[in-house]
Amino acid sequence: RRNVADVVAQLNREIIDRVKNEVRGVLDDAVAAQNAVGSVFANGTITLNEESKRDFIFLALLRSKPSLSWISLGTGDGSFFGAQRELVAQSDGDHLKIVTVALNPTSNARSQHSFSFEAKGNDIQYVSKEDPRPSGYDATQQAWYRRALAEGPGWNDDPDVPEVARAGISTSTPLDIN
Repeated sequence: RRNVADVVAQLNREIIDRVKNEVRGVLDDAVAAQNAVGSVFANGTITLNEESKRDFIFLALLRSKPSLSWISLGTGDGSFFGAQRELVAQSDGDHLKIVTVALNPTSNARSQHSFSFEAKGNDIQYVSKEDPRPSGYDATQQAWYRRALAEGPGWNDDPDVPEVARAGISTSTPLDIN
């Protein structure tokens, strides 16, 4: 019995160490993507308004970090820009989506639109788009946004993002440009 208890204890330690290493890898991927996005915008490589370049960067980073399901950015006017890895059953490749919620300054209303892509080798091919629709999503009202501004970089246990109703965790950090 003592030998069985010793084996069980050893297996538990090994499982805990493996899970810890896996979580550490996901955290490292999330922080690396966060730093890359921050650098691209903070040094002026591209601006938030350069939609195709912004989307390309988000999609490329998402593809380079298979452990991540979202790379996103919220702005001070409540807009949201994100790339999502979609879960598609029995799929050979990555199915990706760009989701944008933007504020129209003229009407002071938000609209959401999205574009779907499929990864094919080194290329990302456009699949479809959804027509813009009204949205009540405001990035500045989300817990991840408010926590980042109040406390700085850190983990969030409820990453409320458009079009997702499943549980998850995220990291967020303030991004100061100039």
